[in-house]
Amino acid sequence: MKRRNCVRLIVGIVLILAGVVWYFYPSYREWKIDAHVKKVKSSIEGDAHIDNAPEEKEDETLKSTLYDEMCVYNDRLVKDGQIITDAWNCEQPPVSIPSIDSADPVIGYIEIPDMEVTLPLYVGASDTNLTKGAAVLSGTSMPIGGINTNSVICAHRGWHGSAFFRNIENMKTGSYVYVVNPWQTLVYKAVSAKIITSGQIGEVFIQPGKDMVTLFSCYPYTHARTPYRYVVYCERVEDDTYNIEETHAQNDGNDGEKQQMVVEGENINPSVKRSEQQLLFWESILRIYLPITVLVTALLAFVFSGKKKKK
Repeated sequence: MKRRNCVRLIVGIVLILAGVVWYFYPSYREWKIDAHVKKVKSSIEGDAHIDNAPEEKEDETLKSTLYDEMCVYNDRLVKDGQIITDAWNCEQPPVSIPSIDSADPVIGYIEIPDMEVTLPLYVGASDTNLTKGAAVLSGTSMPIGGINTNSVICAHRGWHGSAFFRNIENMKTGSYVYVVNPWQTLVYKAVSAKIITSGQIGEVFIQPGKDMVTLFSCYPYTHARTPYRYVVYCERVEDDTYNIEETHAQNDGNDGEKQQMVVEGENINPSVKRSEQQLLFWESILRIYLPITVLVTALLAFVFSGKKKKK
């Protein structure tokens, strides 16, 4: 009898711990990413150098050098042409910009209200960088804006509890995308979307005369080794520096101006689309209610076990 009660106790504790971890792990992941974004914001705003003028001056020099190198890189892409591999190819070519910290190549952050995400932005879509946030695909423009640029920004359709670009299909014509680098805030609006195969990498090349950002992720959701990619093309709306909070307010008031996107490109079986939508719906439900169910079940088991013991 004691052995049976001991087994129940162990099972109950395991269930409670599983429920707690299941429930809080996504929140922990989001907290960790938010903390990294805050660190990036602090670095961009110069808070880390308020009390140390020589270091601040040196930092400004490094930022100026990095900006010049990125401009040269972007110009070279236009002049010499682009060589791009798929973002999910494990053999990503390195980005030849000397001033980028290879150990932590973060260049700013990206904020997308209609996806409800703010992610650190890395240079180079390596496996490591894609586990930490969004990343600029090698062979595409650095995210500093300018005519004849197209920065292809990749992220997973969810990764170990983090949303990342899971809700990329929430993007509409007119959805805002904010790219914040050490020099300014670049504001883009989504104009179109397309489903392409992993081999159609020419679909994300620079478009002459345009200043663009292209969001890039897997399609459909949760399908391992899928040959399809979901891309959203976004164009720069103005050259002036924006205050994100102000444009958020404008964006919230202009939902009527947005339109549902007509997704072009590869013809996907309608059943795949329905399956993806159902999966996203049930995942959002299970994320909340399944851990709660596990916790309640374990607690009830304890209660009834205690009552039987008294009898």
